[in-house]
Formats: sequence, C-alpha cells, structure tokens
Amino acid sequence: MEKFIERFSSLVKGTITGFDRIVFKGFILPLMAASGAMGFCGAKGILNKNYKKWMTEQSAWIIKAADDYGKDNCGKGIIPLPTWRIRKEDMAHERQKCEQIESGLIGIWSCIEAGRNKNLLFLKEV
Repeated sequence: MEKFIERFSSLVKGTITGFDRIVFKGFILPLMAASGAMGFCGAKGILNKNYKKWMTEQSAWIIKAADDYGKDNCGKGIIPLPTWRIRKEDMAHERQKCEQIESGLIGIWSCIEAGRNKNLLFLKEV
C-alpha cells in the first residue's frame, strides 16, 4: 500500500487504516458541470476536438498502472469480471486461502457496476 500511496502522493489527500480493500468510485464534482469540465480542459490545454483521445489515454494509463502494480505486488494483473453480481470479497478470500497470502495485495478485480458509477477498480489487501 505504501508504494501505491507514494506513487500517487500528489493525488492522495489522506489515508485511513483498518479497511481491507479500496473501492474507487464517485464523482469529481467540478467536472460534472460543463463549465467545470471546460475550465479543466482549458487549464490543461485540451481542445474539445481532442478531449476523447486525451481521456482515453488517461484511462489507459490508469489501467496499465493498476495492472503493473498487481503484477509486481501479487503476481497477477487486473482480473476482469463478467458481472457485478460476483462477490469480490469471496473471490479475494478464496485467492488468499489458495495462495496462502498472509499480508499485502491479494488481487485487483475490475467489473462494470450497476448504477451511475460504471467503472470500478477493486483492490484487496490484507
């Protein structure tokens, strides 16, 4: 976890200890309105016509970083799930038991969740 926090320290506002997983979801409220998104893009020098390409590149970078992190820290990259109905907690416990993992990252699972937050990255660490 320290490596993850160190790598993304400029984006981390604080940490909470005691939880056994991290679920990324939510909204960046200033970007929810057109004016906020336009202001962000303008500050970054992103033209409207290039926004989709820029966003796709950013998403690919985050996915690759998470995949590499998983490979480096638990021997497996992102494990895609076909449905949100699979209990990730059960999968993590099963992998922890099979691999005899006592501490550290167990795995990274990704699926499309029901509701408004469509992309979710689930990391399980003990």
